[in-house]
This record gives sequence, structure tokens and C-alpha cells, in this order.
Amino acid sequence: MRVMATLQSYLDAGWQLHAAHELINPFCSHTAELDVAALAKRLGGDFNVVERRGWFVARLRCTRCGRKGNMQIRCSPPRTLQMSGRRWARRRARRVGVEGGDGRAAERAAA
Repeated sequence: MRVMATLQSYLDAGWQLHAAHELINPFCSHTAELDVAALAKRLGGDFNVVERRGWFVARLRCTRCGRKGNMQIRCSPPRTLQMSGRRWARRRARRVGVEGGDGRAAERAAA
């Protein structure tokens, strides 16, 4: 398994970084996608987000409320790997055995 730690590793794998202000400041609840390419250009591709998280988070500013720091960093896979809502509903319907998934769940339950 590959460890995602540097900005270059996020760029190579196509993953996104998000700054979330929602859990720290419930009055703001803002989440924004960070431009990983611009961060890698400015901080260097070998910048380790995991090891230098405190330094990194202290310099982020919320674009909605203007507060600095107190953010969470989240990563997410490329959009091509994320499930669409319809696909997720079909998978859940099959797992639970509800009609409307692929139609085979009810057949399996009857057999």
C-alpha cells in the first residue's frame, strides 16, 4: 500500500485535499478544495503534509469567515473513483435486499 504524505504523491495519484472548518467552527461550516498543484509549486513537491500538519494548518485562512488556523485537512480519491449517488443507492439496495437495486435482490430472497 502506498503512503500518501507529500504533495507530489497527492498530485501523482490525483487525490484532492480539502480544508474543513465545519467541525471546529460550527457557525461557519465551510469546506473548500485546495489547489494541490499550486501548493506543490509554492511549498515544493516534497512537502510532507502529514509531518508538518500543524505548520500547514496554522497558515490556512477560511475564505468564508476569514478566521485563520483551526482547520482540518481531509483527502479524497480522484473523482473517477468516487461513487455517484445512484450507484451507491443501487449497492445499498442490493446489500439490504430492497427492491429497486438491480432486481436480483428480491429474487435471491425468494429462492
